Amino acid sequence: MFSSYLIHQEFKKVVSSCAIGQTKELTIIEGRESTPVPTRRGAQARGPKRKATQRTGRRGGRRQQMQARAREKDVEFFPPEEAEPPGKGRRILLCSYLADWLERKASDCGSEPGQAHHLAREVGISVENPVAVCVSPLGIPPPPATNMATSFLVDSPNVKYTQEFIEAKYTYGTVQVCQENGVTKVKPTSTDLTFRTGLRVPKLGVMLVGWGGNNGTTVTAAVLANRLGLSWMTKRGQKHANYYGSLLQASTVCLGTGPSGDVYIPFHDMLPMVHPNDIVFDGWDISSMNLADAMRRAEVLDWPLQEQLRPYMVGLKPRPSIYIPEFIAANQEERADNVLTGSRTEQMARIRHDIQDFKNSSGVEKVIVLWTANTERFCEIHSGVNDTASNLLQAIEAGREVSPSTLFAVASILEGCTYINGSPQNTFVPGVIELAIQQGVFIAGDDFKSGQTKLKSVLVDFLISSGIKPVSIVSYNHLGNNDGRNLSAPAQFRAKEISKSNVVDDMVKSNPILYGPGEQPDHCVVIKYLPYIGDSKRALDEYTSEIALGGTNTIVIHNVCEDSLLAAPIILDLVILAELCQRIQVGIGDSEPERLHSTLSLLSFLCKAPLVPKGAPVVNALFRQRAAIENLFRACVGLPPQNHMQLEYRTQRSWSYAKQGHSPVPPAWLATPKKAAPHMNGFVDPIESNGLPDSSAHSHSLK
Repeated sequence: MFSSYLIHQEFKKVVSSCAIGQTKELTIIEGRESTPVPTRRGAQARGPKRKATQRTGRRGGRRQQMQARAREKDVEFFPPEEAEPPGKGRRILLCSYLADWLERKASDCGSEPGQAHHLAREVGISVENPVAVCVSPLGIPPPPATNMATSFLVDSPNVKYTQEFIEAKYTYGTVQVCQENGVTKVKPTSTDLTFRTGLRVPKLGVMLVGWGGNNGTTVTAAVLANRLGLSWMTKRGQKHANYYGSLLQASTVCLGTGPSGDVYIPFHDMLPMVHPNDIVFDGWDISSMNLADAMRRAEVLDWPLQEQLRPYMVGLKPRPSIYIPEFIAANQEERADNVLTGSRTEQMARIRHDIQDFKNSSGVEKVIVLWTANTERFCEIHSGVNDTASNLLQAIEAGREVSPSTLFAVASILEGCTYINGSPQNTFVPGVIELAIQQGVFIAGDDFKSGQTKLKSVLVDFLISSGIKPVSIVSYNHLGNNDGRNLSAPAQFRAKEISKSNVVDDMVKSNPILYGPGEQPDHCVVIKYLPYIGDSKRALDEYTSEIALGGTNTIVIHNVCEDSLLAAPIILDLVILAELCQRIQVGIGDSEPERLHSTLSLLSFLCKAPLVPKGAPVVNALFRQRAAIENLFRACVGLPPQNHMQLEYRTQRSWSYAKQGHSPVPPAWLATPKKAAPHMNGFVDPIESNGLPDSSAHSHSLK
């Protein structure tokens, strides 16, 4: 437990690396006119290069300039010469990473999440919500890395920062193609849009259907391990908790180009978003086993890690869930000791009550419900039963056939909670989709895209984009977890087979040179249950393709997928992206910005069978899906889409930096020599030999 004094001293060390000011807007305390935004001390300002003595912000004239600017702007400059923390009642504005640092110290002191304000007042400062900057959510600023940015401000007249929003004027360009009198006419078009993104990140609660299953226990354990900063020993050495496998937490995007090349930023720093460590979990399961025992039953995590997590998970117990035996495999009955009774209406009312109870008892501001339970069989679409929202609600009251996942979806929508389907069944019957649109609630799915299918969506895209024609795709799987056991039943397997088979459809349709009307590759999917394998799924794929002059090419891949460890980061990405999308509004022309469509197709990167609005194209190609997320984020902060043309490097003269006062890019940059190669049977000094395999290379060294 940390004392107030120790926190006080630690805060001095952390905050001493920043120049922080506050007026009605944020202001860089610079020795010149500046743009509203907080900045880390030492960040290079735009404009002519400053002298080295000016970059520290703590040497002589530089400090006086900053203090003078602070007096002119009627703001307070921190830290002062003596580097003392501000006294009680003095207001400063914290950068995101400092606010998060205080959150972590509040947690260390036993406070509930979201109580940093109380700790801040004890230390003697007042914390405001950070705006106008996106920085790393990790507690202490990360060490500097080459070409890696941890915060940024868009310098554009089309971007406006306020205490509540980032608002960006954006021109969206598309191309319309039509046929007139046998002539293909192509017309570039543009639409003026306004993106408005809320900056306040709420306290997020996530309720998992199937919380006691492999995925539910693993994602809960992952967040706890990261929150606690756990490490443990394995036969390969010491391991540390991380979020590898998460698009948002473990990947980067190119922000732009600088004098030293492309500049990257963590994906989660593009916009303010929930950090996984701050998510609060709850949920339902047909098994009453507490999460510590369920984690042990799943056999996913290393034993030393389970031992550390057990005290934190033994008290977590799923709420009773809906169990309708005919929708899942009969072999699941032995686990079903924690089920709701009563009519369909009563069961759905209990789910709604559980959501309300969780929200009230945990203090979360938003709740997202995600299905990670067993795969169900497909539900038939019947006119008058589930074809419209009103018919579906009447069917539930009448006790007609409605799947458990659909009951959870309806309950979530009526409670105003985003619902995500992580399994392949057709939860989103037409009545559910219509109800979500009526209620203005997001829905997303279907089926986590984690291992074999993700690889397939990349490989087939690569082959077809290269002019190679896949004609046979065979995917074989065997696994031994409870998902595999449930899928051993024919009806449940059929739902998964459809989900895994449709992943190549849009890529095939994109190339009429290779495929004629109605032509498809032969595609076979096999899934077998093998208990001994456990959660470590084996996936074997064979891709046979036609190449030039009647030749064939065959690729065979053996893929070992630790199923739940791949799925857990995807669950986090899904709920964090869904929450962020609730804060994004888009206005067309001069109209007031409004929320995105209820069918949240932006999450298709994470789903095998993407749910899209009626009439919208279904995209399965992985890199197109990722580009959609990245470019929407860029649009929200007024940046153009990433086009990868790199024309500044493909012409004889680079104009990008020359017009900003920088020297032209040297010609040598445009033709970078290849890296040195090692000797074929040993190592050769690459500087002395220039990568050549014998000593005669010395005479060929570059001058």
